[in-house]
Amino acid sequence: MITSRLKQVLERITGDIRTYGLGILIAIAAMVMFRIVLGAVCPFRALLHIPCPGCGLTRSCLCILSLRFVDAFRWNPAGYLWLPFLAGLLYFRYVRGKTLPHLTAALIIVCLGSFLQWILRFFPALRQAFYLIK
Repeated sequence: MITSRLKQVLERITGDIRTYGLGILIAIAAMVMFRIVLGAVCPFRALLHIPCPGCGLTRSCLCILSLRFVDAFRWNPAGYLWLPFLAGLLYFRYVRGKTLPHLTAALIIVCLGSFLQWILRFFPALRQAFYLIK
C-alpha cells in the first residue's frame, strides 16, 4: 500500500517535471541573467531599489520550518501565509492526486495578504491611511 502510494507520488512529480521542465529552466536562466545584468536576482528590487513583496520569503519559510519564528517574521511575515498554502498545494497535487479545493480563492487571499503586509512594512506613510479608515 505505501509502496504503491509512493510510486504514484513519484509518477506525478516526474510527470510535472516533464510538463513544466522547460518553463523551470527558462525561469532559472532568467534569474541568472538578472543577477549578471542587474546585480540582483529580483528585477523589482534592482529597478525600483525597494524590496518586492516576495523578498525574504524563502528565508522566512526556512526559518518557520526550523522553528525560528521571530526570524521568519523579520524576513517576511508573508511566509506564514505561503508555507501552509504551498504545503496544502503539494499535498493535494502529489499525495491525493487532486487540485487544492478553492485554489484560485486561496491564491488570491495569500497574494493579497502578501501585498498588504508589504505595503504596511515598506510604506509607513500609507499606514496612516489605514488608521484613518477606522
